[in-house]
Amino acid sequence: TTAMKINTITKDASIKYNISGNTPDTSYTTEVELGRADYNNATYKITALAQIGTNTESDCGYEVAYKTVIYTSHGVKTPGDEVYFRGSNVDSGTATVPNFPFSWDEASSPLMWSERSKAADVGMIKATLSDSKYFVVSWGVTDTLYFRPLSCKKETNTGTGRLIWAWGQGGSAEVSPGGSSDSKRKYDANNNYNIYEEYYHDRFGNNYKYD
Repeated sequence: TTAMKINTITKDASIKYNISGNTPDTSYTTEVELGRADYNNATYKITALAQIGTNTESDCGYEVAYKTVIYTSHGVKTPGDEVYFRGSNVDSGTATVPNFPFSWDEASSPLMWSERSKAADVGMIKATLSDSKYFVVSWGVTDTLYFRPLSCKKETNTGTGRLIWAWGQGGSAEVSPGGSSDSKRKYDANNNYNIYEEYYHDRFGNNYKYD
């Protein structure tokens, strides 16, 4: 869920709103909770207006809120114990939308390249496991999102406790704002698929294969 606040610069004005794109009809008294605590996508078309007493109502304002859901239904690759997603509003390259919540750029994702204890989640977002799927819910996707999952683990056997990861195969999946999409998978000649790369990697270019 997310909270919606509506303000007006007009002193003592009352506010009415609607979240379905219709004429504002609900009195606004406190912030409004949008969405539910689940993994269902949604689009809210918000309208609002202000009025003082019985005076003429203001022009109607409009805004759209998008609850976008991405997920992978293929778990993690051994010995991974976490799934993250990276992406952008372009299939390969720097996001062109300011403050876009996902990024392909390595420099904008310290979590990928630094020790986990010293890094923050920037551009690379941790998924939550629910009903055998790994989900990310974002309210910040305002353009088409291209994304891929990563199977990750904080690997103590490498001697530094740094993060190792394996990219999802099959190319980028895409989802529109307010939509929902599973990640892609790569099939072989026998119609079998492996969602992740064969090797894990670290930020020093080392590869690790686990049987």
